[in-house]
Order: sequence, then C-alpha cells, then structure tokens
Amino acid sequence: MDWWDSTRLEVSSSSENDKVAPDVTVDITCTPAQHYTSRGVFDRFKTLWASWVVEEVRQPSGPTQGVKVFFGGDTGYRAVQYGEDEDKVPVCPAFKEIGDHFGGFDLAMIPIGSVVIVVIASHSFYFDIQSVHASSVYVPNSLRATG
Repeated sequence: MDWWDSTRLEVSSSSENDKVAPDVTVDITCTPAQHYTSRGVFDRFKTLWASWVVEEVRQPSGPTQGVKVFFGGDTGYRAVQYGEDEDKVPVCPAFKEIGDHFGGFDLAMIPIGSVVIVVIASHSFYFDIQSVHASSVYVPNSLRATG
C-alpha cells in the first residue's frame, strides 16, 4: 500500500455455536509518517514509512459513524538537530493533514521515541526525528483526537 491507499477487512466472528457476535468491518488506510527510513548505513530514504488509520464501518441500520483509530507507528513530529530551539523547528504537516482528512479520531496511539546523541571527533550531534516527550503532547491536537 502507498500513502492514502485503503483496503477493507471483513471479520466474521460468528460460528455455528455463537450466533450472537456481530461481524466487524473496518477500512484500513495507509497514512503519511515522518521518518528517514534507514535500517543500515546506505539505505536512508529508500522505503515508504507509514502510519495507519483503522475506521469501523457501520451498517446502514446502525449508528452513522464507527470508531476511528490512528496508529502512528514509528514517526516524528519535527526533526530537531543539536543546538536548535525545538519551538522554532517546523513540524511535520502530516498529522494535521490526517486529522483534517478523517475528521478526527476517537483514539490516537502515538510513539514517544528516544533522542540519539552521536559524538564524532569531540562534536555532539543530536537527532530527534521521533516524537519525544515535549513534542508528543502536540500530536493528538494536530490529529483532532479525543482520546
């Protein structure tokens, strides 16, 4: 899947002995994420990195809107380098785009990553592409999440 591609998943939870459990239908959408995608030294920016949206599909006779969930996976709110003022670094616009596109979420599961400090020849380099503690509080607001 590519960003904004969706697929429908239908799960039948009923069996011959259990006629009470309802079937569940969800749409799963691949959504943008911010990451440099490397798993090695020479493969930066070579693969697609994604977050995910799962939307419950309701039957016409039921409530009009199902539950919507955002799963951030491994993503970041802004890329801050050593010595930069975090508040002056632009934020990733994907979270607002996703929130606007889906009209908000009932639940947002966001990552809170670590900060990497690399020391080379007595110089420190600080890389924060993850959603670290300070930035993580802004992500649910951008997504328009209520939970």
